[in-house]
Amino acid sequence: MKDNNYRFIFKESTVPQIARMQYGSGDQNFKSRLQQYFIENHKSSLRIRMFNFVIKVLSCVLYCVRVVHDTTGEDAEYVRLANTTIKYDALYWVETNDLIWTIQTVVAAISIAETVLVFYIGYKGSILRLLMNMHFLLELITSAPLIVTIFVPAWRRLYLPIFLNCWLANGILENMLHDLHRSQVSHSALFRQMIALLSTLFCFIFTGACGMEHLQRAGSRHFDLFNSFYFIMVTFSTVGYGDFYPDFWVSRLFVVILIVMVLALLPSKIEALGQTWLEREKSGMNYTKGFGKGETHVVVTITHLEADFIEDFLTEFYAHPKHAGILIVLLSPSELDNRMKLLLKIPLWAHRVLYIRGSALKDEDLERALMAKAKACFILSARHVRKKNESDEQTILRSWAVKDFAPHVPQFVQVFRPETKLHIEHAEIIICEDEFKYSLLANNCICPGISTYITLLMHTS
Repeated sequence: MKDNNYRFIFKESTVPQIARMQYGSGDQNFKSRLQQYFIENHKSSLRIRMFNFVIKVLSCVLYCVRVVHDTTGEDAEYVRLANTTIKYDALYWVETNDLIWTIQTVVAAISIAETVLVFYIGYKGSILRLLMNMHFLLELITSAPLIVTIFVPAWRRLYLPIFLNCWLANGILENMLHDLHRSQVSHSALFRQMIALLSTLFCFIFTGACGMEHLQRAGSRHFDLFNSFYFIMVTFSTVGYGDFYPDFWVSRLFVVILIVMVLALLPSKIEALGQTWLEREKSGMNYTKGFGKGETHVVVTITHLEADFIEDFLTEFYAHPKHAGILIVLLSPSELDNRMKLLLKIPLWAHRVLYIRGSALKDEDLERALMAKAKACFILSARHVRKKNESDEQTILRSWAVKDFAPHVPQFVQVFRPETKLHIEHAEIIICEDEFKYSLLANNCICPGISTYITLLMHTS
């Protein structure tokens, strides 16, 4: 009876609770599905961000088209030269046709609907924090008033700073680069930093050109879009020809604010790019000439770089005539010291050795070294190692990692202890230092002087 009661209780009460915990209510289930599609799935999220990026760029292009077709300022050019009165109405009302307004409104409706949906999915917090979000505020400023003009036709000529969508596109572009990195597309960190710097600089130039064009409508000197772009480029380059200059106090204030923002934001981007460049240089940029098409290479992985040991290996490897055209990829987590830098700059090795800073335990570093296409992999241990057991443990881990990543690549492994050979039987050849020493001593007892003979033979060869 107790078992039946327990079954009844579990069946009637526990199962629905577990189901609610696992699946949640209908609204939460729908929200979780949207989160999976818009955020968690990198392929779908990348497509959505790309579509949103195209929408933002299209809105900026439509703004430029509207400015080019606006002839209000050109008609009043000579009147304004003679009359220095500031006309503030030109700042509030602009000329537009129904076709451009219709396309802008459709684009704005799509953009704001997608933004609200994304914030509904990913935002957790109060409404006040949502309204203080810069991305959401820019979306409201550039898109929401166009939706209002559907119901109020008199406001369709009201000016809107739609060119600010370039900053929204800049943020979307950075997120797209992160999605590309998450989907394992081969874009380096230096590439992402360069794109971020160039996109930010373009946003400043585009914002300055569009802002100057509009603000000078109220002044005595009218700037078209190209002249505004020319003025911003001359100003940012600190050349300052003086042929174009703002004569309206609002446009002058706008230029001052723009320069302050450039001085405040661009140095951080340049600093991030410089740090990434230095990190890449430490990772072997100066010593990496790249892989040629159809070039045969072998990978040498070692935990500690010793110039004498690496030089001996290179000399012995290239002593064989068949190895003359083989490239050596040196994969090591150690940073190059001065002796190693000088060694790899020697003309004899400069075009034969490619240094990559990384670990054989990471698949991304093995991919950088093209381990899957290598003819062989040499797993070496440093010459002067005190804790040989720990060194052999690291050798086992590296051998297993290479075996999992590229099982068809033959391995030539160097170990210290004989018992280590039991864990890396899959290797093509295993060289055990202790076994070699003990065999020399044993043969020396049978044939005195054999150890000295072999040692001299190896040195002279």
